[in-house]
Amino acid sequence: MTCAKIEDNSDLVVASLKVDTTSSWHERYEQMLYSAGDGLWEWDFTTNQIFMSPRFKEIAGYEEHELPNTMAAWRSILHPSEQKRMIERLRGFSSIPGRQFQLVHRLLSRSGASKWSLLRGQILSDRHGTSTKAIAFLTDIDEQRKIEDELDQARTLLSDTQLRARMGNWELDLNSDALWWSDEMYRIFEIDPGEFDGTLNGFLSFVSLSERSDLKRLLYQAGSFASRVTVEVPGRNNKTISLEAQARHDQDGRPLRLVGLAQDITWERQAQQQMSKLIRALEHVPNSVAIANREGIIEYVNPFFSDFTGYHEDEVLGQQANILKSGKQDRDFYRHLWQTILEGKIFEGEMINRRKDGSLYLEQKSISPVWDERGQITHFVAIGRDITEQNRLKSEIEEANQALMKFNAELQQRVEEEIGKRRQQEQLVMQQARLSAMGEMMSYVAHHWRQPLNIIGLLVQSTRVAYDTGELDDEYLQDTSIRIMEQVWKMSDTINVFADFSQESHDKVRFDLVRAIGETFALIHHQFKELGVDIVGIQGPQKTPMVAINAPHCELPVKSSPYTVLGYPNEFKHVLLGIFNNARDAILNHFQHTSKTEASSQTLGTITVHADHTEECVLIEVFDNGGGIPTSIFPRIFDPYFTTKEVGRGTGISLYMAKTIIENHMSGTLNARNHGAGACFTIRLPLAQQEM
Repeated sequence: MTCAKIEDNSDLVVASLKVDTTSSWHERYEQMLYSAGDGLWEWDFTTNQIFMSPRFKEIAGYEEHELPNTMAAWRSILHPSEQKRMIERLRGFSSIPGRQFQLVHRLLSRSGASKWSLLRGQILSDRHGTSTKAIAFLTDIDEQRKIEDELDQARTLLSDTQLRARMGNWELDLNSDALWWSDEMYRIFEIDPGEFDGTLNGFLSFVSLSERSDLKRLLYQAGSFASRVTVEVPGRNNKTISLEAQARHDQDGRPLRLVGLAQDITWERQAQQQMSKLIRALEHVPNSVAIANREGIIEYVNPFFSDFTGYHEDEVLGQQANILKSGKQDRDFYRHLWQTILEGKIFEGEMINRRKDGSLYLEQKSISPVWDERGQITHFVAIGRDITEQNRLKSEIEEANQALMKFNAELQQRVEEEIGKRRQQEQLVMQQARLSAMGEMMSYVAHHWRQPLNIIGLLVQSTRVAYDTGELDDEYLQDTSIRIMEQVWKMSDTINVFADFSQESHDKVRFDLVRAIGETFALIHHQFKELGVDIVGIQGPQKTPMVAINAPHCELPVKSSPYTVLGYPNEFKHVLLGIFNNARDAILNHFQHTSKTEASSQTLGTITVHADHTEECVLIEVFDNGGGIPTSIFPRIFDPYFTTKEVGRGTGISLYMAKTIIENHMSGTLNARNHGAGACFTIRLPLAQQEM
């Protein structure tokens, strides 16, 4: 780079030399140059001698005696990188008589330091036009060159800064509306130079229509201003541009031009909008939020923090985050906390802190590190939630749970005790029911035995008469023996039925309900018939008659029966026996208070048993015409020891035990209702699964 504004006196030098080239002239001219700060230099082409004035040597950094006037001495002080170039260029100039030249180069001082200098002169010739010498003067431009280098560096830095900052500069001529842009302005607007005509209107055409008039008014005010505008270039992304300008005036104070800067702040604006959203969100978070720098100095707190701790924002900003420290955590706790967040991890934990009023509170704390674009931790975000009340409730719940567990243990013990008592009572009631049923069955056995015993008695008496009359022979004895054994077999069958009823079922088995009903019929139908109570059994929706059967002489295909259930057959027979007995007593009691004229025949009442089934269960309904159950006692008929019979005639446990057996032991239901002229007891039992 050449230096600017260096005065050129070479013509004066040449003219002077043409007048006088004597030594005395050298001295006078050198004195003049010395006063001007320049040194004299001369190269005689004919002798190849070099002349360097004392000022020349001083500029180069030498005393006069240190640098002889020789070609070798002059070459030695030229910078090695420029030595060859300087000599070649001067030799080139020497071929053109009268040629003026300016050469910027560096000289080496005796210390080895380099200094920028300017050699300006002309090629002189003799009368024949032959170049004889080069004469020039040397100017020290080292400081100027350094200033220029710094200026170049500043320009480069400015350009780089503008590029990085997305910033450009511009200048508006207020008289002509001519607008000059730097290169960065084109990059900011994302346009090519050919798309901009260099005028104010051309610039305004890129600005959002709604903002043009306001910007134009600011520009023509010809004063300093700062503004933001939206740039809308067709086919490009909209941008937000920051404009700043200052006015330049003439000597009379009239504005001449505006000089300004433009910066693309689109990303900054978007970031500000995003930050504004985040700040608004933080201000409405129902948790305490604080932001501190790496040294723990608080830089932000949200409103909930102030409500939470009692500290106003002004009281905590710039303070250490330990302003809330209560002393309830030891050093190891805080050492672990800082180690965690400085390692870039999130700290989660509970802390006991102190409010401004001195009260303590338990806080669930989460502290997260924040990194910059270089990956360095710069800040920490602490989010706190008051869990004092939650912890109190938790403690109360734990205490309540402990009390509840203790109560449950005591209750379980009491329940087990009560269950044991209930089982004992149930066993006692079952035993009483069984004894009562056995008493009933003994009467049935006695009734069944009465006729066979009478027949056996008559046969014995007839045998005695036949003996007395001489009619007793082998045929008579054989016939009598057969008839007696028939009665014995009947009695034996009755004993078997009684024994079967008396035997307790220990395991659930598959059995046919119709067969169980038939076996119960076989035991009681004779006695019921004699009392005027008829028992009728029907099956299914077609009302097929249910035949009373004698169990010891009947085999039924249980697996193929649609009435097969899983349960306890003997206990089920006791259920039926209890229901039948209650129906019998209701019928006898009802018709005992009915006039004889109302009875159309010897039969007083009827018990009808209806058996039906679905795909899932078996339904047994027992109807009677004994007048029904009074509404006042309906809720109590299945209670233990409840009876409406006279003292000594009923125990009040048959229906209770019937419901217990059906519902607790056989997974069914037993209910009662009034129906027509009497009551109806309904038993539902699940069908047994088909065997494979």
